[in-house]
Amino acid sequence: MNLLNLKICEDKSSNLTADDFFSTTANTNIQYEWKSIEGKIPNFGYSTSIFWIVLSLKNLTTIPLHY
Repeated sequence: MNLLNLKICEDKSSNLTADDFFSTTANTNIQYEWKSIEGKIPNFGYSTSIFWIVLSLKNLTTIPLHY
């Protein structure tokens, strides 16, 4: 089973910031490796890395949400 719309990126350097991922001008030459999380309970083992998580949300209501 795959957790829908949930992906991780391992930051082995522990130097990345949210701006590195979301800025349109910063690090345009860097490609981040996002991996889908498999199974109900992910197991990354032991690591000193920082893991970034991204997910997509879908509004299933008729009420517009502003964020």
